[in-house]
Parts: sequence; C-alpha cells; structure tokens
Amino acid sequence: MTLTLQVCQNATLRSELREDLAQMIEPDCRLKFDLKKLEKHPLLLSMYAETLRFGVQIHVPRNAPHADIAVGNVQIPQSKLMVMSTWLAHTDETVWNTKKGSHPLDGFWPQRFLVDPKDPSSGPTKKKAMKTHGECGDAFFSTEGLEGAWIPFGGRAHRSTLMLSVADPFQVDITRVPVGFLQS
Repeated sequence: MTLTLQVCQNATLRSELREDLAQMIEPDCRLKFDLKKLEKHPLLLSMYAETLRFGVQIHVPRNAPHADIAVGNVQIPQSKLMVMSTWLAHTDETVWNTKKGSHPLDGFWPQRFLVDPKDPSSGPTKKKAMKTHGECGDAFFSTEGLEGAWIPFGGRAHRSTLMLSVADPFQVDITRVPVGFLQS
C-alpha cells in the first residue's frame, strides 16, 4: 500500500515509471512484462527497498539462548527476551543519506537507494565508500554500508527483488490494463 500510494502521489515518478515500464513489455500479442528486466530495474529496486525502510516498521524479538550478552553498557541475561524496533535503525540520521535534509527520514524518497556515479551526494548512506560502476555509468541500486541499519523482513534471509518475491515461480501476465496506464 505504501508504494502504491507514493507512486500515485508523485506525478514525476509515475511518469518515469510508465516510460520505463513501456520499454519492458515483451513484443507479442499480449501485454507481458519481461521479468528479467523488471527484477534488475534500479528505480524499482530502490522504491521497494525504500518501502521496506519507510513503510514497514516492526519489532523483532531476539534472545541469547547460550550465554549472557552485553549490549553497550547493559547486560542481557541468557534467554531473556529482547525486542528491537526497526524504526530506530531505519531513521538513524548518523547512517542514512538525506541529501543535506532535502529528503528527511520521516518521508519517502524513491531514489534513496540509487547511487549515481556523477553525484557524490547520492546513495543510501552518508558515508561515501560506495563501489562505483564507472565514472560516467548510469545510477545503480545499492544497499552497501547499511548492515545493521536497514533491516528488511525483520533481518531474516530474503530474496533481493520485489518481482521475485511476488511473481516467482508464477508466470505473470497482465491481460487487462486501465485505460491510459502506459500513456504519459
């Protein structure tokens, strides 16, 4: 719901998506998207990752079943239940890039996870130890530097793209499209 709402509210983003998605339709008699292209599309990946940062806040229960542990200056007894809020990590201003306040962490920024080799202020983190894909390459999706600060799916193993998590292993065919959807 968060992603759909954000796309509907942002005319520029909606227009860019329509243009990009039109290029991903397979050439046949039915309207069918090329899933290989969709699952690698940097903006779609960034929007999905931002949805998991901004729109999904959960409390993750954990315990230390084998021994007491120290967290900072607090001692947690063995088998004692701890609860971690993803909201705290997802809004940590010491980690996340806000482009000098123009994209605050309490707002949705679709391009937050995009690194533009031509823009040193791009990317999800304030630290700029990003690997680049060439000096003049296109923007690319990255979660580099977010270990412990971005906790999608409660920190459990997950598939890296929205298309795989939703569509695979099913074949996705769109047979009815609202009038004007692919028009600017």
